[in-house]
Amino acid sequence: MAGQKINDLFCWEIDFEGIRVFMGSTNNGLAMTGIGFISEEDSIAYFAKRLPAANTIRDYSRNRVSAQAIETLLRGETPRVKPMLDITLTDFQMKVMESISKIPFGATKTYGEIAAALGKAKGARAVGQAVGRNPVPIVFP
Repeated sequence: MAGQKINDLFCWEIDFEGIRVFMGSTNNGLAMTGIGFISEEDSIAYFAKRLPAANTIRDYSRNRVSAQAIETLLRGETPRVKPMLDITLTDFQMKVMESISKIPFGATKTYGEIAAALGKAKGARAVGQAVGRNPVPIVFP
C-alpha cells in the first residue's frame, strides 16, 4: 500500500457470527480488511490513518464480492469467486502471503517454518514483519 494513491475508499462491514469485519475497496479491488473495531467510525478512522488522502465512502456495491468471499473464508471454505485485490506488496511480502494462504484452515505454522520454506532459514523476523503489514489479513490469514 506504500506509495499507492487512492482517491476513494469504499467502506463496508459485515457481521459473521458475532465477528464484525470491516473492509475497504477501491475501484480496482479490496485494499484492506480489519477485525476488532468497536464501531464503523473506528474502522474508518483506522483506514483513514493508513490512507490519509482517501475519501472514505460507505458503499456495499463495491464490496459485495469481497464480503461474500470473506464470509465463505470465515466458514472455512474456499470461495468460488475470489475478490480482486488492490494492494501493493514487495516480492518477499507476496511470497509470504502466498505461503500463508496455503496453510490449511485450522492449521498453524511458525514464522520460522514459513521462512525456511521460502529458503530464508533465518528470516523468521522478516516473515513476521510481512505478516504484520498484511493489509488483508482475512484473505491472507
